Amino acid sequence: MENNPADAARIVHAFQEAGLSEQLVYRDDDAHALQYLKEPNGHKPALILLALSLPDRGAFRFLEAVKTDEALRMIPVVVLAEANEKCDVSASFALGGVGYVTRSADASILREQTAAILAYWSLSQLPPTQ
Repeated sequence: MENNPADAARIVHAFQEAGLSEQLVYRDDDAHALQYLKEPNGHKPALILLALSLPDRGAFRFLEAVKTDEALRMIPVVVLAEANEKCDVSASFALGGVGYVTRSADASILREQTAAILAYWSLSQLPPTQ
């Protein structure tokens, strides 16, 4: 989830260049993302990438909503942030995030970061999706 379309496009491109073969679904705010996740008979993602830059603390509101929803709480959420703020790192993990990555504005470093995320999650055992 990313509210800036240009940043979302950069992230999608970086994941594709890193070898992601799965479909990425993009939502630009917490309400639309939750609506998508709660669709009856809808596909649940194996992993959620959450941009911390959403206005009005929407990212934390979304993370809390996902982690307190019985049908969604097992989906791992990795927070992508523009800065390494100690309070944001703490809040992300306290609310149930499984990772916190300070994403780079540099395209080559972002590609390396996305490749590392893909490598970790392709080796890690994920909870079953519904």
